[in-house]
Amino acid sequence: MRWAYTISFVEIKPSIISKSGAQGLFLSEKIKLINPHAVIEKEFCHIHHYPDGSLHLFLPMTDIKEIVLKGWGEFHPLAFLKEIPSNFIMLLQPAFAL
Repeated sequence: MRWAYTISFVEIKPSIISKSGAQGLFLSEKIKLINPHAVIEKEFCHIHHYPDGSLHLFLPMTDIKEIVLKGWGEFHPLAFLKEIPSNFIMLLQPAFAL
């Protein structure tokens, strides 16, 4: 996540989507959105802290389908309850054996 701090048009602050204290990544006010439905109040993703480590973000549906088919992530369950947009996905933390 450290690399995200170096992106000039991204602001890191507490997520407004997650209730777990996750760090949200927000587009700066300088960025003009082509599709305002791709974010919630400029938050385009958030990262859950260890040990979860998952990344939740908005993506085009074609990308989400590929991610789900490859087993890298899954649709966010709240998207099906209409609480958040359907293009919100959970990317899973890779499991590593030590």
